[in-house]
Amino acid sequence: MLGADDRRLVALLLTSIIAPDLVGGYGPDAVWRGMATVAGSWIGGAANQTAIREIFGTGAEAFSIWVAVDVIVANIWLAILLSFAANQTRVDRWLKADVRACSMTSRRGRSLRGAECAHSDAERHDLDSGTWLWGDGLCAFCVRHHHAILKPIS
Repeated sequence: MLGADDRRLVALLLTSIIAPDLVGGYGPDAVWRGMATVAGSWIGGAANQTAIREIFGTGAEAFSIWVAVDVIVANIWLAILLSFAANQTRVDRWLKADVRACSMTSRRGRSLRGAECAHSDAERHDLDSGTWLWGDGLCAFCVRHHHAILKPIS
């Protein structure tokens, strides 16, 4: 029995035999090359998408089209996820989701957070006042300029 990916591959292969222009033909602007870059993007972001472009030799025109497709699909998916998050109770009811474990964990986290916050006023003041920013800034400066700092020492 064929899996979902196998069925897609067979459908793409049959379509390329019946109507090769529909699947983009041949050469660097072939549709499969652009689709491969989108798969790379979903696996590891823009860096993987660009790497897949180089590996499969996707043409500039096809690549730009598939980058646009990737961005549009990602934005639509984000909108769907945000609407689900805004309507969590309705979505859980629609999917018949068992949310008992999530609810219990959330209640437990709130009770623990309340207990921890009761004795950490000084720590909370440090975070609120931004004094931690100086330490992080100094650390970032040292990491950025470590060659210039350490070269005279060595």
